[in-house]
Amino acid sequence: MQIKGPNRGDEAPILVPDKHGAAMFNWSRATFWRRVKDGTLPRPIKIAGATRWRRDELLETIERLTAERDAE
Repeated sequence: MQIKGPNRGDEAPILVPDKHGAAMFNWSRATFWRRVKDGTLPRPIKIAGATRWRRDELLETIERLTAERDAE
C-alpha cells in the first residue's frame, strides 16, 4: 500500500469514518456498528477523538465474507 500526501494522486484514504465504511458494504451506519459489535467487522482505531477504520481491513473483510459465501 502506498501512502501519498494530500493532493498527490487519487488513492483512497487509509482511514475511513463509519459513514464511508458503511457505504463500502451498502449498509446503514447502524448496521455497520452492529457488525462491529458482533465481531463481523474489525474494531476501529481511535485517534484524537476520531473513530476510524483501516480501509484495507474493511476490504479484507469483504473478501473474507465473499469467500465464505462462495464456499457454501
